[in-house]
Amino acid sequence: MKQRKQGNQLFAVWGSLGAGKTVTAAKLAWQYAAWGKDVALVFCDVQSPTLSCLTGEDALSEQHSLGSIFAAKHIIPSLVEANQCQLKQVPKLHLYSFLKGEHQTDYPPVSRRQAEELLQALCLLYPIVILDCSSDLYGNLLTMTGLLTADEIVQLMSCELKSISYYASQMPYLEKQKEKNRRFYRVLSNVKDEALAGKLYRQTAFALPYTAELEKQVLVGDLFQDLKLKQSRAYVEELKQLAEELES
Repeated sequence: MKQRKQGNQLFAVWGSLGAGKTVTAAKLAWQYAAWGKDVALVFCDVQSPTLSCLTGEDALSEQHSLGSIFAAKHIIPSLVEANQCQLKQVPKLHLYSFLKGEHQTDYPPVSRRQAEELLQALCLLYPIVILDCSSDLYGNLLTMTGLLTADEIVQLMSCELKSISYYASQMPYLEKQKEKNRRFYRVLSNVKDEALAGKLYRQTAFALPYTAELEKQVLVGDLFQDLKLKQSRAYVEELKQLAEELES
């Protein structure tokens, strides 16, 4: 991906199934928007479209499918800009997702060229682009292309043995795909037991603690909101530090 507006950045949030990728990507995007930055948040999962799980349809002033972009022969910035989903209350946050009820067979298969064109267009339009990657590296070309071209990768880890096993098998494969100096930030999510987390992972850049307020937002599908309770302060501060580090 050669063309990009100077200073614009692409961040990928990647991890094992259930590690909290979508929640972390959404909260990072929300934080950048709260700081007054234009940010695009792209949900890569086509098998179970994500956006409808995070906010209600009545919260959107515009609603378009990512599939409509991939249905085009060539993907250009004007097409991408016209097919965003827009939150009524957050004009700085631009969302791209397949929609509720859509299936991956509703649109032609995504090619590597299309994935590259989409990411290139996004990086021309927005100062910050965040990819909520799929755990499936082999079947999701948008995820793989994003991981190979991202400026920074948030390697999200949960305090479970399956997360350790996932990275043990996936990292060697990813590293073989392309020689590039990519920075991986190892980030623990949903940490409830700090002692256990320390035993499982000895070197991590950030640890996002568990907060019941965030869990409630996830359960009711209202993730694009501030975390206001005292119990969430540690999470918010750690998230802000991660957002600042990615941008630096």
